Amino acid sequence: MVLQCILHIYRIPYAAWKDRMSYTTHYSIITGVRHQKDDAWERFYREYASLIKLHGMDCGVPVCELDDLVQNVMCEFFRKGEFNYDASKGSFRAYLKRIIRVRSMDILRKYYRERKIQLAAEPDIEYLDRRYDEEYREYLHDEALRRLRLRVPAEDYQQFYMVAMLHRDVKSVAGFFHVRASRVYAAFHRINGELALILREIRTGPENPRQ
Repeated sequence: MVLQCILHIYRIPYAAWKDRMSYTTHYSIITGVRHQKDDAWERFYREYASLIKLHGMDCGVPVCELDDLVQNVMCEFFRKGEFNYDASKGSFRAYLKRIIRVRSMDILRKYYRERKIQLAAEPDIEYLDRRYDEEYREYLHDEALRRLRLRVPAEDYQQFYMVAMLHRDVKSVAGFFHVRASRVYAAFHRINGELALILREIRTGPENPRQ
């Protein structure tokens, strides 16, 4: 709902946004890890850990095993001291999904074997694919909003939030902040430009690999 309000205000078609965001990855992070920049691995771990846990739960991984799943997936990406991902073989999004699934099944087999419990039937692949797509989109949507909050002045963002998400009219927002209505409109204009930049950054990357 929050995202749709933003797109409506800036007249960005939601379907177009969703298509772009569904198949986009933060290639600045991937590039940084590949070239072993100091903070890139930490950023990679921090930004993808929650997605890995979410899809791990979809696959049936117990909560107590999710931290191990994250560690195993990350180790898969950084074997032998090098970042293990070849963009020419497909999208990072699809590769990450495959690694999460494989490592989830490894954990489940071990978990059930140790407890001498028969492993449940294979999961519904169509359901898992649908869930992964939803989670990946939501993850990317949240990242766009997070960047927006960091880049615009706090008061501008508050005005934007009140109008876009709380559905307050511009005049009442201007009165609340003791500014002219034109000031609120100007804040919207600045945020619009910043949001367009963020969308462009997420849609493309420094290397613009296959998505």
